[in-house]
Amino acid sequence: MIIRLIINKLDLGYLVDREIQKRITGWSVDFLIVATIAAIEVAIVWTYLLPISIIASVTGISTLFVVLYLGKRMWTRYALERTVGIFGTVTGTVPGGLLLIRILDPDFKTPAAMDLGLTSIFAAPFVLSEMLLITAPVLWGWGVQQTILAFGVMLIVSLVLIKLFGFWGKPQF
Repeated sequence: MIIRLIINKLDLGYLVDREIQKRITGWSVDFLIVATIAAIEVAIVWTYLLPISIIASVTGISTLFVVLYLGKRMWTRYALERTVGIFGTVTGTVPGGLLLIRILDPDFKTPAAMDLGLTSIFAAPFVLSEMLLITAPVLWGWGVQQTILAFGVMLIVSLVLIKLFGFWGKPQF
């Protein structure tokens, strides 16, 4: 985005081909997903299949309900694409979210993919602090109760910010 800003300031915007950028983005997402799947060690997954399945099912279903609830209430025109992208991101990574957006919008005609990338920048402080909190029992000797309380406070702060910034409205889809 910084480079794009510089290009536009230099009046060289006519050199940028949006269609080629969309194709490169699509190919990159596909390649990243295939590389990620190829890196999974089947032996480890097979060994821990039951706990992985239980944890993935419980967290996946609860995350689905939360994301759908909040996603339906976004104030935007492309709430479905953005909701799907956010679900892919919070259950994996941003490329996973981009892949799900690409399923709904193969040519990236909506701004959902760009918005997902920008959202990641603003979400970074929350994500980084939560990653740090996960290790709080080891790093700072916190108990499970303290750690859960800290996550609860972060949840409340996040929900209040969503409401304050007006991202929590009436259902749209």
